[in-house]
Amino acid sequence: ANANTFDPPAGLAVSRSYACRLTPATNSTEFVQGTKVVRVHKLLESHGSLPNSFPINLSPFRDPPNLTMSAAPSGAFGLFTFQWFFRDGNQPLPTNGTTTGWTAIAGATASSYDPPDGLSTTRTFAVFVTPITTCPATLPDWASNTRVFIGQ
Repeated sequence: ANANTFDPPAGLAVSRSYACRLTPATNSTEFVQGTKVVRVHKLLESHGSLPNSFPINLSPFRDPPNLTMSAAPSGAFGLFTFQWFFRDGNQPLPTNGTTTGWTAIAGATASSYDPPDGLSTTRTFAVFVTPITTCPATLPDWASNTRVFIGQ
């Protein structure tokens, strides 16, 4: 890197700073000073998914099984936050990152969730995944699939 321009290599996985120092060809004492920061934004590959399954009938026990992701989210430096939601009835997966009509479950912010005993209504569960990144093109959205439990 001894020209007046520099093209950082492809495939950087971490942010890196570059500086340039100009050595004059004459007796001048002027130098270029400063640092350029190259920020690497790893794109989101997947918001993850829940197991694809038919509605599960809870009768007679009413104790829903633990909800776990069948595929973890990936990309975006591997850092994500989770928020579990529910909606009564057998509902389709929400689209376009909207949470309208869904209720956030207080404290359900891990990649898995254990619904409480005693579910007496049909309820659909889904998880909203937010990548932790500064890349503006990486938006939060729902993990693929929902889990439906039929309470009695």
